[in-house]
Amino acid sequence: MSNHDAAASAERHERAWAIVRIALGMTQIMGATATVYWFAFTGVNFLSLGGLAVTSIAFIASRLLFRD
Repeated sequence: MSNHDAAASAERHERAWAIVRIALGMTQIMGATATVYWFAFTGVNFLSLGGLAVTSIAFIASRLLFRD
């Protein structure tokens, strides 16, 4: 493997992780917004608790994967 191939591979790897980071961030933002809305207008039910669970999982995954 040449230096050019190694650099291209590293760039693809960084780009893939950037996409994962953006997807997790968007999930957190949309999940938090939807969950607050559901709690405010429907109260505690399966939908609002499910939204809370999904948002929490996205947050924990983000913290574990992208520690500095």
